[in-house]
Formats: sequence, C-alpha cells, structure tokens
Amino acid sequence: MLEIAKNQAWTKLHRLFERVTDSLGKEIDPRIIQAVVGLNAVGIRTIASCEGHVGHGKPYPWIDVSYHHKDKLEQEICQCLERKQQDIRSFLRRRDHLIFEEEQKVAALLHAFYQAHPMAYDRHLITVHLVQGEFRLQPYGGEAQKYRSRSEQTEKLTEYQQEMQCFAEWLKVTCR
Repeated sequence: MLEIAKNQAWTKLHRLFERVTDSLGKEIDPRIIQAVVGLNAVGIRTIASCEGHVGHGKPYPWIDVSYHHKDKLEQEICQCLERKQQDIRSFLRRRDHLIFEEEQKVAALLHAFYQAHPMAYDRHLITVHLVQGEFRLQPYGGEAQKYRSRSEQTEKLTEYQQEMQCFAEWLKVTCR
C-alpha cells in the first residue's frame, strides 16, 4: 500500500514538472526531467536544467540547484542595500549557509548512489559552484567536452545522459 502511494506521488510530481516551462516557453528536456523530478521529490530545489546538446549550449546534462526561500532572502538583501554594509554581509552569509546545506544534501545522495553504482570517473556527477550562490549538478568530464571532436562529444553526451538517468532511477527507487 505504501509503495502505491509513493508511485502516485512520483507520478503526480512528474506530471507537474511536465508542464513547467522556461522563460522561452520550452519544457524540461525529456532526458533530464526524471532527475529534476527526483531531486525535487527529496526536497532539493532545482531552478534550471538541460539534457545537453552537441552544437549549442552545453554538450552535457546539467541541473542548477538553489536553496528554499531564495526569493524571500534576496528581497531582504535588496531592502537592506541602503543600510549598513554589515547587514548585507549577514544576509550573504545566511545565503551561503543555505546553499551549503543544499549542496551537502546532494553530496550525500551522490555518495550513497556511488556506493553501489560503478562508473567511469569521467561520468561521475559532481557539484560546481555558480556565481550567484547556486550550484550545478553535472558530469565531471562535461567541461572537457570543448576539447573533443564532434563525434567524441556526441558519444560522451550519450554516456553523460545515461549517468544522469541512472541517478534519476536510483532516486526514484531509493528515495521515495
């Protein structure tokens, strides 16, 4: 009975994310949506994603993660811009602490996933810090794609997408 409820919750969340679009009206890519659903199902707030493309964008899958209540905290930061510099530093420390907590949650999930999932290190999913305090989940070898030929990029992109799919399936089975 509990398994049925978990499956229904997952299906409901998946249907919700099937309707999510970006500012250009594009839906979440089919080869990344399961991982987006999985992370959100365990309470990790995703804010952007792409399955990866050879020829435009990043030639590897990625998911950007932020912290809960980001918008509220950013409003507080804007309101205090006219205040003392120390107030701003306090908000930024709070923001950094919140994103650190989210990154630790993702790191714990990746650690558990890789305990039982053999892989080539190049495919290993890692977190990379972004400028505005968020972080990105992506394959370790993703940034090396720019040094590869188009055919190698295509081959690696498939491997990286498979790794993200394996992680998504693990989330679906393990973390529901």
